[in-house]
Amino acid sequence: MQAEILPPRRAAIDEVLIRDLVHTFYGRIREHPVLGPIFNHAIGDEWDPHLARMCDFWSGITLRTGRFKGNPAVAHMRHKTIRPEHFDLWLTVWDETVAELAEGHAALTFRSAAHRMGSNLRGVLYAR
Repeated sequence: MQAEILPPRRAAIDEVLIRDLVHTFYGRIREHPVLGPIFNHAIGDEWDPHLARMCDFWSGITLRTGRFKGNPAVAHMRHKTIRPEHFDLWLTVWDETVAELAEGHAALTFRSAAHRMGSNLRGVLYAR
């Protein structure tokens, strides 16, 4: 396997950082032994639209662009194979990717938002 070449770490959030983060992260997710099959089954051949949607999502969260239209909880409810422990795996891969591509305020913003989202989704999907 060839070593991954990463862009330099950045402290400022912009569309380039968002794209690099989303594409690197989901590249890793697709190859993850546990999460890969779940995501690949759910997304199928629609990775390009999914990546564009995730860039819109993170742009909306971090830059307040308003480009994302949707409800993440509803989208995740459709997938019955998602389990609570998958959120921890997802966050681990996310945090590792953020640490490699972002620093300072940008890294904190991306990690904090993802952990809030993971907690919220887990609560909505698995509250009993």
